[in-house]
Amino acid sequence: MSDPRGAFERLAARVVARTGLHYYADKTDLLEMVLRRRMDARGCAGPTEYLALLSDDAAGVAEWRALESAVTIGETFFFRYAEQFHALERTILPDLLTRLRPRRAIRIWSVGCANGAEPYSLAILLHRMLRARGEADWDVEILGTDISEQALERARRAEYGAWSLRDVGASERRRWFRPAPCGRHWILRDVYRRMVRFAYGNIMDLPAGGGPGGPFDLILCRNVLLYFETARALDLVRAMAERLSPPGWLLLGHSDPIGECGAFLDMVTFAGTVAFRAAGARHGPAAPCRFVRSAAPGTAGGPRV
Repeated sequence: MSDPRGAFERLAARVVARTGLHYYADKTDLLEMVLRRRMDARGCAGPTEYLALLSDDAAGVAEWRALESAVTIGETFFFRYAEQFHALERTILPDLLTRLRPRRAIRIWSVGCANGAEPYSLAILLHRMLRARGEADWDVEILGTDISEQALERARRAEYGAWSLRDVGASERRRWFRPAPCGRHWILRDVYRRMVRFAYGNIMDLPAGGGPGGPFDLILCRNVLLYFETARALDLVRAMAERLSPPGWLLLGHSDPIGECGAFLDMVTFAGTVAFRAAGARHGPAAPCRFVRSAAPGTAGGPRV
């Protein structure tokens, strides 16, 4: 005798295990709605058939990517959390640019980058700061990763509406963006788009050694960890901390579980927010070594600004 409810629970457990989204533990109705939409889209009669599809060697990978896009929240906006961007502009990035000047290269990772607003905000800020310092010859790599292929596609298009630009003034909007043909959206200018690349990434792969290799000089993982159990979130923060360069900084979201991070990171308090840095990184310059990156065929390092 079939057990549709039991099959759905097994499906939901598998989704949570793969994505780590404990957020759905007490929102089974919401998760079931998302799963049923995907089952309908693939013509699956029920959860058992859909589980078989996800396990299929040929079709499973693509369906997992579609399902991951469906269960994640991929909206954010430019310069979100002004307190953190103030800290970036006034303290964190100046600290990094001074320490990293001997090698003139900086590597930044935006974890859970959603529609790209966060890494592009960093590109705008960093471009302005380097030009103001007369140091436009830096190699800059800003990497944005997300579990949602749909969000990554939107990020690569770099086209945004008023909601995503609600904290961007009219003059800055004209300076950093150009009007889209539709007349309602704005497209980020190429000088900033070239500073950022996007790739699929599941944060759950980090503790086992998966995901992008370090070191990174700055990692942002904001409004991602609140969807995970606290113990799992701390494992993920620890994995990110292991990918920080000696002078590196880590920024988490205001709602993320950060209370236990002081055991393996130094906490720095700013007005309205906190940041973390690699333990013992407060003193001494960065090691004058070049980082190792995997470049696309035919490329040689990141863009100059």
